[in-house]
Amino acid sequence: MRLLLLADASSLHSKRWAGWFAGRGHDVLLASLEAPGDADIPFARLPGRSRWTDYIGAAPALKRTIAGYKPDLVNAHFVPNYGFLGALSGFRPLAVSAWGSDLLISARRSILHRARARWALSRACLATCDGQVLVEELLGLGVEPGRILNVPMGVDRGLIVGRRGGLPPEGPVNIVSTRGLEPLYDVETVIRAMPLVSNSTKRPVNLAIVGGGRLRDSLERLARELGIEKHATFTGRLDHRELIDRLDQAGIYVTASRSDSTSVSLLEAMARGLVPVAGDIPGNREWIEDGVGGLLFPPGDHAALARRILELAAGSVDTGPMIERNLEIVRKRGCWQGNMEEVENAFMELVR
Repeated sequence: MRLLLLADASSLHSKRWAGWFAGRGHDVLLASLEAPGDADIPFARLPGRSRWTDYIGAAPALKRTIAGYKPDLVNAHFVPNYGFLGALSGFRPLAVSAWGSDLLISARRSILHRARARWALSRACLATCDGQVLVEELLGLGVEPGRILNVPMGVDRGLIVGRRGGLPPEGPVNIVSTRGLEPLYDVETVIRAMPLVSNSTKRPVNLAIVGGGRLRDSLERLARELGIEKHATFTGRLDHRELIDRLDQAGIYVTASRSDSTSVSLLEAMARGLVPVAGDIPGNREWIEDGVGGLLFPPGDHAALARRILELAAGSVDTGPMIERNLEIVRKRGCWQGNMEEVENAFMELVR
């Protein structure tokens, strides 16, 4: 199959998706307004700077790229921009892949945003997504059930650990956050919870904040103002192996994101045997039942987050069954290799 992947080439998810199909022996061309960095994938640069009007302007260049490459399938990621651009190209078959915020946030901003998403999806032969919350959004935008494939991106099979037991009842409480330092992920709520945790337990409390983003300086300043700078480590962006090492050093994973479909970061933490404490939003509830697979808290409520962490620190929660349950769920529903085979099979059906 000759696949033209239309996506943000600077994104790890785009590179991973392209690498999967290339690794399976398909010819892949990644076309994007963004530069790919060090990705070892054939690349076509499209004109523009990622403003929504730039996607309209990039359509002629995309049509020329398609004419030269002669793909069997165009797969456009992120509905309102690259999905829109893919639809403007007029090429069929077109598969559009929703990522989460493109439908849960962008498509809800205005009537224009929603109309643009609806139009792009109406031109797609297939819409892929990674969570039930996105299935519901796609249905609401007029996509028929038969054109929807719900498959989480998932984690590599090799990352899923064996049984590791529950959290230790003594010693440091090691917490990790691996979300970007951007407003959507609300790492501020995590930081504001830490003084309440450290002042309410005799156990040492350590927080590793893994990731980069526009809010790093302000979040580091907040940590100093709250007096927790000695307990909070900002690692910046790490490569994937270093990120997994950080997960393995922790027992509790926290995510305060205000919006998500299926979070790969959450699945990675579950796969490494951490106990998740997550915001009570639909994307998280699809994977975590409160008190069964982890603990949930109202989004933006740092005091509630602190209380949930303290439940774990006090040993009042039997975490062993949680960890076992989460490992089994990731094995069954969150494995990258098996899930991408489903996507590959669906794509092959489109080009036959």
